[in-house]
Amino acid sequence: MADKVYKLSLPDGSGGWEDIDVKLIDNGDDTYSLAVEGSLSIDAGDVNIGNVDVASIAAGDNNIGNVDIASALPAGTNLIGKTGIDQDTSGANVVVAKGQGLNYKATLTVTNGAYTINDVVGGAISLTGLTIGKRYVFHTIALGGVAALAYHLWFFETDIGTPALDNAASTMVAADIAKCLGVIPIAAADYDAGVSAFNVATLKSVGFEFVPTATSIVVYMLADATTTPGTTTLTLRLNGEQID
Repeated sequence: MADKVYKLSLPDGSGGWEDIDVKLIDNGDDTYSLAVEGSLSIDAGDVNIGNVDVASIAAGDNNIGNVDIASALPAGTNLIGKTGIDQDTSGANVVVAKGQGLNYKATLTVTNGAYTINDVVGGAISLTGLTIGKRYVFHTIALGGVAALAYHLWFFETDIGTPALDNAASTMVAADIAKCLGVIPIAAADYDAGVSAFNVATLKSVGFEFVPTATSIVVYMLADATTTPGTTTLTLRLNGEQID
């Protein structure tokens, strides 16, 4: 039997095959083969990459290779390779940068007069620019002033219920403990004396880790004894990094 050719035609706009020839071939041994000849036509707006039909995914979603981003990630979120792009509550993209430096310098205006035990020194200190839910660590802390005085640094997720001003008694209550991230002491022995009547305390290998619940945390520095700073300005530095 001679080879026979059958022509198939699909209407325009179907997104399928058009002008397809199907040939029935006589193999000469009482068997036959089918051969299909033609070209693939994809309508405007349809996309097919590899074996994945992106056109079948909802508008605005993406599918590359065999990865269905539409079903794997929340709407509007993208994941390329191993680099994550998070979104904050405003919808803005925030690049996750592990190992990014975390460096703060706070100039505290203090009273050059008597502080008693647990008085607040310099008022509330706000450390801003954090990403909610990420993990951070402070490696070193430095405090510079005139007198080598002992203090405790209290770290909070948010400000305490009744914020305290400089040279006022601490207003912390039991309800504030739930948002306390931790406490770091600065001892008189941590200071080194400068050549011109000043002292700097340096805490190394602090290893203070925390996960913020807001884009900032609050620190209070409390006096450990009845003291006089000998100046009206103290400088506090906290250095670390984002670790995930």
